[in-house]
Amino acid sequence: MRVEGGEVRGTMAQFEALAAGEGREAVREIPGLVEALAAIEAPLVRLQLNTATRTTSRMTFGWCGPDAIALLIQLGPEWQLLPVPLDQLPILLARLTGLHPVTPAGREPVVGADPFDRLLSDDEAARVAAFDAYDAALAFTLGLASADDEWRLAGLTGPSGSWLLDGVDGGDEWRLVPVRASTVYRRLTAILPGLLAPALSAS
Repeated sequence: MRVEGGEVRGTMAQFEALAAGEGREAVREIPGLVEALAAIEAPLVRLQLNTATRTTSRMTFGWCGPDAIALLIQLGPEWQLLPVPLDQLPILLARLTGLHPVTPAGREPVVGADPFDRLLSDDEAARVAAFDAYDAALAFTLGLASADDEWRLAGLTGPSGSWLLDGVDGGDEWRLVPVRASTVYRRLTAILPGLLAPALSAS
């Protein structure tokens, strides 16, 4: 595990050992990391973000406590542990999901859930074909869960803006609905407080 310029990077095995209490002396001086490790030990809300581009895929795990959030971000063969203040999570998630202020094109293509899943496939050929079909730059699925509730969001971003995956009433099909980036950001801003409040009351 390496500590450079306030960043902590290492393998998944090294971070599992850190979460178990090993080697913490080397990281205690990093601002916010003590609170982030406490969140890993006793999370009120867990987070998982999967993102993919035509050529890469990445996973991010998160643990939210009453005072801070710990994010473990995949960076190729390594991982980075990032302590995040509670109010900064929406900004960071917006950056990781590629949100940008483009006006929606106005079209709503109906697609099946399986083709969307191929945007996040480990099979690079299938992923590239899906990205070409949807003219996408980045696809994502985001899930947050507390002991009593959960929330999910999936979509893609590209030259025509941001799109969210939405179920078609009365069937098993799905559609990608064009939305403004500000709409997605408002959802991201509201969801964590909504999940944390009942968890804090219960604790």
